[in-house]
Amino acid sequence: MLSGADVSVHQGNIQWDAFASRLDFVFIRATYGTEGVDRRFATNRAEAARCGLLRGYYHYASPRLDPVEQAQKLCSVVGDLEPGELDIVLDLEETQHAGNNGHVWTSQDTLALQGWTRRFVQEVKSRYPGRLVILYTRHNFWHDCLGGSSEFVDCPLWIANYTYGLDSLRARPPANPKDWADWAHKKPLSAWDPWSAWSFWQITARAVMPGIRTNTVDANLFNGTVSELRRLARLEAGSVTSEPLPTADALCQKLLSQADDRYVFGHEVRLTDPNPSAFDCSELIEWGCAQLAVEPTMPDGSWMQARHVKAARLLMPVDTAIATRGALLFRFSTDPFTGGRPEHAHVAMSWATGAPSRRATPRMASGCSRPLTAAGRTRAGYRASTTGPRRPAAGSRAAQRGPR
Repeated sequence: MLSGADVSVHQGNIQWDAFASRLDFVFIRATYGTEGVDRRFATNRAEAARCGLLRGYYHYASPRLDPVEQAQKLCSVVGDLEPGELDIVLDLEETQHAGNNGHVWTSQDTLALQGWTRRFVQEVKSRYPGRLVILYTRHNFWHDCLGGSSEFVDCPLWIANYTYGLDSLRARPPANPKDWADWAHKKPLSAWDPWSAWSFWQITARAVMPGIRTNTVDANLFNGTVSELRRLARLEAGSVTSEPLPTADALCQKLLSQADDRYVFGHEVRLTDPNPSAFDCSELIEWGCAQLAVEPTMPDGSWMQARHVKAARLLMPVDTAIATRGALLFRFSTDPFTGGRPEHAHVAMSWATGAPSRRATPRMASGCSRPLTAAGRTRAGYRASTTGPRRPAAGSRAAQRGPR
């Protein structure tokens, strides 16, 4: 695990050479609300880069105000993201009723906050193609106020969970950031559904560090290696922005080379894109069923498949599907059973060890409740086709190895 911090104007005039000497990364507040700009942002950003830290920038959300305006303000202040800079962070810890202690939370409030988050994330993604949005939140907030939504599971998760609460002495981590992981894991942390793993963990707000004289600072861990963090910062091969598009022949060879993997994976695409350069879901099913000697009889397209499998009562728990050779795991941006066609779809085929299923129809997980990826790994995604099975077009994205 790697060590980092997050800072804002509240840390005052940071002496960056002393502060950064033992850190691997830092998150810096850029904006808040629709108009607020952290007055130390430009200086902190430049100094973090000068010291060689991997760095990310966060927006403190105010869901009472327009999400698109807040996203646009953030993007205008941050400007272009360069190699060495992590994905934008949405700091989501308030609701649209912040300050109204007498408000009784309802299901409509949950839907409204989900919609607010969706619009913010979509606006930021449209500004930074190929980038994700990191979500900073707390367990109770996500489940109580956003209903444990799985819609944003492709967003890396940054958890606020303080091992020793806010006590000024017990919550102070060791002076050496390299000892933070052992200190924090005296109270182990697990991600919560729908995420299978957390990417960043804010372990305390009480760290005392050289270079900061006016306040304590938030201490954080990254759940990965230096190489994985550099990849998230677009400094190493394998990042979204630098990966070349293979030919259709190379794609098929890649699939065949992964026959012993637990999953066969691809990339996320929009179902609403009329001409996506992605391997069609039907080809994955056609290839996988041939390998398993199963005859597919499902309708084409991931959205139609989901509806068909539910109607045929072939849904299974996700954990069961992961352990079932040949099972399909779907994840959609919205519930595929209660509304229209979702905007995004993800699919993977489990290649777990064990006897192949001989069912005439490939089985499917009840997929919106669990993610298919961890931070820094590729996502599965195939568009819902409106025609029958076809060969993948030249320029299709390569299927990538999923989590082991």
